[in-house]
Amino acid sequence: MNGGSNTTEFRFAMLLLLASVSSTLADTTDVKGKLAAEKVSIEVLEAKHLAEDKARLEVLEAKYEEKFKKNAPRFEEDTTWDSIFDRTMSLKYALAINYPYPTREEKNAEDEKIKIEYKKRFGVPISDFELSIMRVDYKTSSGYNAPYGGSTNFSADRTATGAILKYNQASGRGTILTVGQGRGWLDYNLNMNEWLDFIRILYKCRINEWENSYPKNFNTLADMIAGPSPSWHFKVYSLDKIIFTSNGYGLKHEHPPNWKAFKKAINDMEAKIKKTGTKADTSGGKHGQD
Repeated sequence: MNGGSNTTEFRFAMLLLLASVSSTLADTTDVKGKLAAEKVSIEVLEAKHLAEDKARLEVLEAKYEEKFKKNAPRFEEDTTWDSIFDRTMSLKYALAINYPYPTREEKNAEDEKIKIEYKKRFGVPISDFELSIMRVDYKTSSGYNAPYGGSTNFSADRTATGAILKYNQASGRGTILTVGQGRGWLDYNLNMNEWLDFIRILYKCRINEWENSYPKNFNTLADMIAGPSPSWHFKVYSLDKIIFTSNGYGLKHEHPPNWKAFKKAINDMEAKIKKTGTKADTSGGKHGQD
């Protein structure tokens, strides 16, 4: 699910569609008035939920700062459901595995070491884009109502010695899973060379040049009815902001350039976790994906 805004737009689009069918049976002005009231009620409810999620995030920030004696990382975009959810999960995981995110000063010191290791390994300087990557996040969803509906969630967080990979599967309706089991994450530690290999592959796939969405013109009523939720969702984070995001909506079979190489890199990382990953419990959150 791509945040509350898409859900609101989809529901409102469906209501508009029903209104057009019903216009021969009811007064059009009356129907439009009811639709407007319905949209307002949805927006009020989502605003309430967003405020509740922000309050929960503030509690987590306080716990993080008390435990690690440093400020919790904050992104520039902390106003949407997606960004609040991402930060909530990041803080929960940091607390669960007892690993705080680096400060700006700590990251700068790590960067100097990574520059040396990268040049030694590949014979060329590391790009600014690769060096800025502190986290990648990749989610897929087949939809709640699909026969084997559900989602997978993969992320990799850079550490001083490499990265921590996280993987989770959340079931759709009636699906039985063998990893993650809904409330837990499997994790795996990459060494520095493995992390450098991974971000180099991503850079060679030219992910920073991808479009924000595929298909590019995902804005029609027909598209919204056919697929309101993205089939994949990819984000790249620096220390304090989201620096790249791209979504695929499963329509018209459009994919970014170098998609096969990108998917292989993600699949290889997920395979490492499934084979030897350990369970990290981050239970207690909202929406059943933690």
